[in-house]
Amino acid sequence: MLVGGLAIGGHPAAAVECWTGWGYFVEPATHVYKSERFLISTAGAVVWQPGLAVALYVLDDATGAIRKDLEPISVIPRNPRFSRQEGLPYVNGLATVVGSPDDLAFGLSHIRPSVAGIERLDRFFRRACGLD
Repeated sequence: MLVGGLAIGGHPAAAVECWTGWGYFVEPATHVYKSERFLISTAGAVVWQPGLAVALYVLDDATGAIRKDLEPISVIPRNPRFSRQEGLPYVNGLATVVGSPDDLAFGLSHIRPSVAGIERLDRFFRRACGLD
């Protein structure tokens, strides 16, 4: 199945694109960490806009694959901030977690389709997006 240009369930994708990085559940009032760091990814391109919901998929730390045993985390970013880190567009901020009393502190890099003919980079991007 293709989700936002990504292959979910082992089917090939036409182009690999996602936002991938880390998240922590935090206390809304104090921003004190309530969880260990976990890896997250979007399923395809995302528009980071305050009030617009985003689905985040938890990645397995050991393999980089999307964890099939966990449902996506639906968040609503409140204050996304943009920058560039190591040449990649980067977003970080706080988000309300839909259906939870916790907030999510997050930081993600934008992974885009690679230049044609660089298969090793494509494999890296697929892994970063939780597809391999």
